[in-house]
Amino acid sequence: MGHQARSPRHARSRFTLARHPERKRVVVLRADGTVSVLALHDTLLGDSVLPGVAMTIAELFADN
Repeated sequence: MGHQARSPRHARSRFTLARHPERKRVVVLRADGTVSVLALHDTLLGDSVLPGVAMTIAELFADN
């Protein structure tokens, strides 16, 4: 997605995650301003912040 996002909370982070349990979605806000919306079938990657980390969005919502 090519959306741009800027917020004070996000300004100093490499990326910020916003979890939306009611929609079973995760929004990823990156330092470069890009935004990704991930659904249950998508995989969240740790990028350079948590190299090698990968988990499906379904795993994040497994307890819900």
